[in-house]
Amino acid sequence: MTVSRMALVLVLASVTFAILALVLSSSALAQTDPPALGDGDWTVRDATMISDWGVIMLRGDLKVTDGGDLTLSNSTLLFVNSEAGEHGLVVDNGGSIHIIEGSTVGSSRPNVAWTFVVEDGCTLEIRDSSIEECGKPSFGFRPNWKELALYVGTSDAVVEDTSFLGGLAGLYFAEGVIASPVRNCTFENAYGIVSWGTAVEDCTFHDQTLYGVVFHGGTEGRIVRSTFDGVFATCVQVGFEYFEPSYELFTAQAIIEDCTFVNSVRAIRVLTGSTASISDCTIDGMEREGIVAWEGAIVHLLDGNIMNSTNAILCSDGAWMDWDVTGHSRVLRGNVTLAGNISLSDRAILDLIDIRNLTMLSHEGDPLTIGLGTGATLRMDRGSIEIPPETTSPHDWAPVGLHGLSASVELSQVSVLNLSFPIELQVLLASNTTIPLGRWILGRTELVDCELFVDPLVNSPSITITSSWAHERSIMRRCSM
Repeated sequence: MTVSRMALVLVLASVTFAILALVLSSSALAQTDPPALGDGDWTVRDATMISDWGVIMLRGDLKVTDGGDLTLSNSTLLFVNSEAGEHGLVVDNGGSIHIIEGSTVGSSRPNVAWTFVVEDGCTLEIRDSSIEECGKPSFGFRPNWKELALYVGTSDAVVEDTSFLGGLAGLYFAEGVIASPVRNCTFENAYGIVSWGTAVEDCTFHDQTLYGVVFHGGTEGRIVRSTFDGVFATCVQVGFEYFEPSYELFTAQAIIEDCTFVNSVRAIRVLTGSTASISDCTIDGMEREGIVAWEGAIVHLLDGNIMNSTNAILCSDGAWMDWDVTGHSRVLRGNVTLAGNISLSDRAILDLIDIRNLTMLSHEGDPLTIGLGTGATLRMDRGSIEIPPETTSPHDWAPVGLHGLSASVELSQVSVLNLSFPIELQVLLASNTTIPLGRWILGRTELVDCELFVDPLVNSPSITITSSWAHERSIMRRCSM
């Protein structure tokens, strides 16, 4: 082979390798960018990374198909809709979408919603981003949640550190979907989250026009360390009901822990047949109810504080709500209607201050009790302990049991005590209080400016100061009978 021919072969080989490298490089970098000028649909079938793109205006639908994997990083995607729901985003079975690192997906026009559907078998990741104006308004018949919310049909979903602003609903987790907990997100829309069991942690719900969190049904859901402020209807609802085309009630189970509810209409509502465990929550400034339980609901309340609410606790007859206090709990200014027992652990304190009344739905067949552990203290200032008033219809209301052999009861300006006897207490301190004379067995006793009357249900009423407390000073001053 001549030198010139050899040189030609080497040149051709070099060109071939260069072309091959270019082809391989282009193949590795292949992705589906948005359509030119944002006109038309955008369908992603491959791995596509949109990073630091600024703002993308899309006049069409975005679809991620089976095998497609779309990542939006530090970019903004706005759907250009002439009417609500005209365009939206769909992730088909087998597709994946990642909205991360300061991205925003929303509408180009305020209050003109778009739709977002993630089907079963997909991967959804939303972190450190914002979802705006998602979910179009719907009225009348049973809603199609795929149009109303970011519809999550997959359990392979992670949503963290993200804000949901505007639109009808933030997140709807479909029946049977138990995804990773929604963490550290902010919701400002009509519905925050509708869940069939997916948990909620460290989230904030602000100015919701309908609900903060709804547990629609399914397995036991959980919400912890979350804050609700300015919710117009109900902050947390356990169970859900539809009215059209026919009435249908869904029951649910929920655990609500260490949450704060302020300046709203209602904190927690538990519907018929649903159950809830509510612990260590603070409720302040509810226009209507703090906690309400419908007939057939079962609620266990542990500790917590309820303040400045028209009805701090409201139970329907036929519901069950018991209250265990292990630390220091209080109700301040608000009616309490309870269909269950109150139990104070050793050294626990329950303050009932200006509550107007503590009405206990105590029936003769199963009377309710207030049980006080060793060293426990029940304080009531301006209120009453009573059962519902008699009516012309038959009733079986029964006085409430009060048990506290080694506990204290402190009463001030208490107008009614519908209690069953005998009652044995270590300490009874009362002022400006109406006290029924039944069979009291007391240790330290101070009655000041009290009115005593004979309980007509008790034969031979008496107050006995036990010998073990004879050395303590007992006082009865300016009392009348």
